[in-house]
Amino acid sequence: MGYQKTKKHLGEAICRLLPFIHAFSGCDTTSRVFGLGKGALLKKVKSSAYLQDQSQLFLQKSSKDQVVKAGEEVLVDLYSGVQSVEGLDLLRYRKFASKVVVGNVFVQVHTLPPTSDAAKLHSMRTFYQTQIWIGEGHDLDPNQWGWYTSENKTYAC
Repeated sequence: MGYQKTKKHLGEAICRLLPFIHAFSGCDTTSRVFGLGKGALLKKVKSSAYLQDQSQLFLQKSSKDQVVKAGEEVLVDLYSGVQSVEGLDLLRYRKFASKVVVGNVFVQVHTLPPTSDAAKLHSMRTFYQTQIWIGEGHDLDPNQWGWYTSENKTYAC
């Protein structure tokens, strides 16, 4: 599908969010959250004005605190948590506890929502990658956004 057909199908507002959707759902330079594919994230973002607002923070000059908060809010929503009430750590515990109560399933940790610490680094790396792609990241220090540099190479923390 060409760009114009994609733009017509998704709408201009969603097309502007595609760099965020691609990076947040995992790409060559960012981690992938288990069970979160590009299609699922795109579908959720398309149907939620709240997620579109949170996604916008990755495409503009935002503070680290704003990025971390927005990333956690997106993940809470994707894992069917209660927005602005329940953080990832509480949601992770609640999901774990509900699986334990059922008792007939071995809890596979990788199926739980990420911890808030993991989400923080994921969100910072997503922000940095998105800013690079849209041409606004030239003044950002990767070492301040979830990466470290060693021997002139940059790695994810």
